[in-house]
Amino acid sequence: MPAFVHLDANREELNMTEMHFVETSEPIDLTTWGFATEPSHIIELLGDDFAEKIGKGIAKQIGDILTEQFKETPPNLYFPFEWEDSDGHGGPPPSDPAMLYVELPLSGNDDSCCFACSLEAAVDNVIDLYRAGGDGQVEDEKGRAVCTQIATRLRELAQKLEDACT
Repeated sequence: MPAFVHLDANREELNMTEMHFVETSEPIDLTTWGFATEPSHIIELLGDDFAEKIGKGIAKQIGDILTEQFKETPPNLYFPFEWEDSDGHGGPPPSDPAMLYVELPLSGNDDSCCFACSLEAAVDNVIDLYRAGGDGQVEDEKGRAVCTQIATRLRELAQKLEDACT
C-alpha cells in the first residue's frame, strides 16, 4: 500500500499507511439511517412521505460527500505503540504493541477521528469463527487452513520486523 504524508501535533511529517476502498464491498449508503424519518417532530411538520424523501436526499448527499472525502483522504492504519509517550491522539500509549488505530478523516480538523482495533482480538475472532466446542481447537478443515495461512503470514511479518532491527 502506498504511504501518504500526515502531520503530527508538532506539524512534523509522518509516513502513515494509506488504506484503500475495497471495490467489491458496498459503497457508503446512509439512506437507511433514518434521516428526517426518526425525529417525530420533522414527520409531524412535513408528513411521512415528504420527510422520508428529504431524509433520503440528505443521506444520499452526505454519503456522496463522505465517499469523495475518503477518496481524497483515505483512512489510515498504524501502530500507536510507536509514539512511546502517548497514543498520538492525546491519550496514554497502548500497553499492547500490536494495537492498531484506524484514523478516519471525519473530525473537521488536522486530527482524525480514530478507532482502535486489537490485532489479538482480530485473531481471536478468526479462531472463534471456526472453533468447535469449548476447548478452543479449530477442527474444521477450512478453518485450520485459514488459521494456518494467517499464522504463517503473521510469522513472516514478525520476521520482517526482527530483520529490520539486525
